[in-house]
Amino acid sequence: MTLGLLLLPAVGGYWFVTHWNFTRFQAVRDSGYHVLFRAALCGIVLYCAAHLMAYQWNPIPEPVEFWDEKIPAPFTSAVVLSIIFGFCAPYLLNVVYSKRRGAQRAVTNTGDHLMLLLMEAAQKQFGVEISLRNRKVYVGVILKCATERTLESAVEMLPTHSGYRDEETLELHLRTNYRFVTDEYLSEDWTPEDFRVVIPLSDIVSARPFVYGVFKDFVRRRRPFYPTRLSRPR
Repeated sequence: MTLGLLLLPAVGGYWFVTHWNFTRFQAVRDSGYHVLFRAALCGIVLYCAAHLMAYQWNPIPEPVEFWDEKIPAPFTSAVVLSIIFGFCAPYLLNVVYSKRRGAQRAVTNTGDHLMLLLMEAAQKQFGVEISLRNRKVYVGVILKCATERTLESAVEMLPTHSGYRDEETLELHLRTNYRFVTDEYLSEDWTPEDFRVVIPLSDIVSARPFVYGVFKDFVRRRRPFYPTRLSRPR
């Protein structure tokens, strides 16, 4: 078997790694060397499985014998079968392993707690407050997170309120209420995507769960902070 034929299973391995939900989201976050190594390793596994199926556990050996007679290079049938496995297997495995689980696994492995919060908010549909670098603040519900890309990733939000943080104290001020308009239009033929705001992840400074009723109660009851002098413990 020539070196070129040995490289062909890696093509099937690359397709498998980049299209199976369990590995595809991690692949776009890894460096090229990591992806190449995983593709080569996966290609070896696929070739071994194809070789066993073609020459050991094959219930219909006639097609393999016919192929080997027509193609002088040895074991080419196993190479072709490994490529077929690599291209078809991801779609079968994705039936039992969803895209959402794969994306959440990749984000968990990278330790991106901001994206974990946004993904959880999108799944459970609870309110989130997002603070941007220019001190602009949006409060609303997350519609979608772009988890497949690492560059220019963004989040789509249906805003209910917006405001800003004070330049000195960073105190939150919500000045605009969108709900009295959006609720009226959403009861007609409009969809939440018609009012969405797309925010690049690179512009987000912080995010946290947000309940507007709790925020109003806090603003109403808050007291001025008077620093106390700390005494040395005895």
